Amino acid sequence: LILSKSAIMANINALTQEYKKRSSDIKRLSSVVPNKKSVAEIVSTMEKIASSNGMQLTGETISEQRGEVGSSYDSVLIDIALSGGYASLVNVLKSLEKNLRLIDVSSIDVTPGTSPGGAIFLNFRVKMSAYFVK
Repeated sequence: LILSKSAIMANINALTQEYKKRSSDIKRLSSVVPNKKSVAEIVSTMEKIASSNGMQLTGETISEQRGEVGSSYDSVLIDIALSGGYASLVNVLKSLEKNLRLIDVSSIDVTPGTSPGGAIFLNFRVKMSAYFVK
């Protein structure tokens, strides 16, 4: 019984050491699919991505969608409206792709627009999903 208990304690200590060695990897993985939906983080990320790529964020809607029964995650539906040029949209999409958090873009709608000064630009509506652990 004592030998069995010693072996179990040795295994627990080994697992603890392994966890400590990989804690940075675990933190990165939790950023990809976090434990909570964190709407404020999503809003600030979308604003930062839009502004850093020369786009104007004109609207944003976020709603929760339940995952399939038995799945270990749920998703947040993100619908953003942007104004700017095509090249800026391409850069926004590249930024979303490089973003640490897992985001799937499902659709992009484009309509032309003009400013009161006569400048021509494009209005984009981008629909995407971000995931979080249940």
